[in-house]
Amino acid sequence: MLVAANQMKVSVNRLLADPEFYLFNYQAREGTSEFLIVNEELLGRAPFVDIRLAPFARGQFTISTADLTDLVGNEPGTRPRQHFIFHHAFVCSTLLARCLAESDAFFSLKEPQILRQLSDLKRESGANGELPRGWGRVLKTHLQLLAKNYSHGNQVVIKASNVSNNLVEDVIDHSPDSQLIYLHSSLPEFLVANLKKPGETRRKIPDLLARVAAYSDFLETCPQFRELGRASFLETCGLLWLASHYNFLHHCRAADNGRVRTLAMRDFLAEPAAVLTRVCRFFGHDPSPAELRRMTDDAILARHSKDPNQKYDEHTRSVENARVYRQHAAEISAVVSRLDPVTRELDIPARLEGMAL
Repeated sequence: MLVAANQMKVSVNRLLADPEFYLFNYQAREGTSEFLIVNEELLGRAPFVDIRLAPFARGQFTISTADLTDLVGNEPGTRPRQHFIFHHAFVCSTLLARCLAESDAFFSLKEPQILRQLSDLKRESGANGELPRGWGRVLKTHLQLLAKNYSHGNQVVIKASNVSNNLVEDVIDHSPDSQLIYLHSSLPEFLVANLKKPGETRRKIPDLLARVAAYSDFLETCPQFRELGRASFLETCGLLWLASHYNFLHHCRAADNGRVRTLAMRDFLAEPAAVLTRVCRFFGHDPSPAELRRMTDDAILARHSKDPNQKYDEHTRSVENARVYRQHAAEISAVVSRLDPVTRELDIPARLEGMAL
């Protein structure tokens, strides 16, 4: 059976199951969904499968989202199970996804563009509490089409971008078989990570904070932080960390917490084999010793997660972090001292620990 796309006909079986037909984007105004034609190996190897993937595609086509929703809704059988990694940025989430891809069970997609698109759509249209018409069906359809019949792994691990945390509750509601992990760091660790970033990345932080803070009642709960524009760079980073945790807990507060677990970055880096075993089991797979060796091999753990050609291990990271902390100790301590009472008043540490994997 063929279905009409722009200027071509596409096999329904390939559209729904073939990994090389990668669901890329959703144009809400046009009511169309965009696919890229890409090699499965490239999908697995790419550090990001967002807009940076598009230049490497062999082709693209669009299809009516309404038609696509009907096809998925009438599809016989079940799709591969999905699991999600959410995070607040700079917490080795890409590394975790790469490690899991070395197991026999999982294929990892890192920061799919479609999640960013849906996240932005929800943020823009949901500011007044009203979601787009048919939101649930649209979201469910696009989530399901990230789960294809990949040649490696029978389950899909989807690492979302940090701006997609507002989809946590939607994933819980519309992907009922999935498990979710929220990867996080301490406030000092997050501040150090931001200080290490280049100027281009630093300049994005204020805008990111404004978007994150606006999507919940964070500023109503913490009115002392309303003057976001007056904060220093490190204060802005600290508020981003606080608002991200607040929002995550806000989004999943009504969830069945058996499906949502938190994971501290420091635990992952300190004991990768033990933590990866727990993550795999949480996602429904008991890894073999051979899988654990692959997941913790230096080819993964001793390489830069976004540039595997570059050597970068935990020792190097620790030395860098210690140097940066020494250089900025007074500034870091000031931000921590200001935010720590609020963090505890909101019960964030205890709530994160209570959901720990």
